[in-house]
Amino acid sequence: MEIKKIFRELKREARILVEQKTGWVDTRAGENISKNLIKKYLPKNPIIIDCGANNGSDSIELARIITNSIVHAFEPIPKTFDELKKATKKYRNIICYQIALSNQTGKAEMHVASGVDESGSSSLLAPKSHLEDYPQIEFNEKLEVETITLDDWASKNNIEHIDLLWLDMQGFEMPMLKASKKVLPTVTAILTEVSLTETYDGITTYPEYKIYLQDQGFKEIAVGFTEGEPMGNALFVRE
Repeated sequence: MEIKKIFRELKREARILVEQKTGWVDTRAGENISKNLIKKYLPKNPIIIDCGANNGSDSIELARIITNSIVHAFEPIPKTFDELKKATKKYRNIICYQIALSNQTGKAEMHVASGVDESGSSSLLAPKSHLEDYPQIEFNEKLEVETITLDDWASKNNIEHIDLLWLDMQGFEMPMLKASKKVLPTVTAILTEVSLTETYDGITTYPEYKIYLQDQGFKEIAVGFTEGEPMGNALFVRE
């Protein structure tokens, strides 16, 4: 098992290096959007939010590919947060927070995913069609976690603007954004997970989500779904 883990890490490192050097991204995974593409739309020394940072893989890639950035990584689940801290400890430009960005500051119930390839599926929303779409992933645990709004976090940390929101919140992106009345107008770009179906109870599906972001002044630059999968990613940049 340890050998397999090392092999996966070596593959990930090799993929990061290739993307850094060439801008190429593995098109076999249709939901992937190149971080080099995102980089083109950001200013120098960008401030990045990685919300739903999980084990830190995206935070590390963002920190390495988008040079001179500061990545603020949010992960509320204790065990996963420990993995995040361990993985990112050598990166001085990654700051980790054991808290969930949300639509309110306080505490909330997290539906914790487990099973084969749970892939960061835990959410503040209860799973719905996700249970049928990904039967290998189970939600047998609920955990009370600390939450904070993006506006409250920014005020507390003297952050006046955000250059990139990297959102992997398993359906809770819209409630969080709607509560970010002060910060959202300062955001340059948003890379967000999107869903074609009601994978989680109460989720805003991709068409409505896209209209909302367009109404906030963003233009869709890229979108990708792996064939047969209900969830993908989309990149929006302020016009």
